[in-house]
Amino acid sequence: SDSEAASHNRRRLGAAEHTCVRILFRARPAREATRRAGMAVVSADHGSEDLHPSHIRIEKNSAARGPRLFSPKDIRELNQPRDSEKKKQKKSTTAPHALYGVIDGFVCDCSDFVHNAEAHPGGIKKLLAVNDARVGATGEDYGFSFTRGRNAHFPDTGQTFQDGVRAYLEGGGGSTSGGGKSAEYLDPVEVVFKPWGKIIIVGKLVIPKEDSSLADKKTSR
Repeated sequence: SDSEAASHNRRRLGAAEHTCVRILFRARPAREATRRAGMAVVSADHGSEDLHPSHIRIEKNSAARGPRLFSPKDIRELNQPRDSEKKKQKKSTTAPHALYGVIDGFVCDCSDFVHNAEAHPGGIKKLLAVNDARVGATGEDYGFSFTRGRNAHFPDTGQTFQDGVRAYLEGGGGSTSGGGKSAEYLDPVEVVFKPWGKIIIVGKLVIPKEDSSLADKKTSR
């Protein structure tokens, strides 16, 4: 069933999430002043194409492993609440138990941001829409970007994420011995955006051939 598949996905990710490398973000003084004032700033200094993860060049990673691949269906299943939590959510307006979003093609556990949504300038509504075509840079679902499109962030946010992606692709999560680490996939990498929260890079998005509506449009770009 869908709930069993979602539980399986959570279990296979659970152990590895405790082996993360941490990539830290520190806001510049001007950004801190904007945050304190509670203003949402959108201007020409948002985004920076050279910081997009597609420009990262990795010769090889130290672990000789590859990213865990997730389809859109996998992500939808991960975002489904557990049966025990469905009743609680019906009676509550709080955020869901977990949120997996695609950022610049990488699948990220964004649950910490959701649980601390009051600290994010966009609020919970914007966070939960991360996989929606309306907020992405491609015009399709799962197209959100830190460096492209209408929701591009400041360059230091893009730089922090690019550093995290680089560490992930280089196998920065460490060796495969012990600790529940995978012998097949790259270890997750934790990226911290102080003071707003953290995300965990857990894999990459892959569009199955049968999902032609997304695959054809992406390959034509």
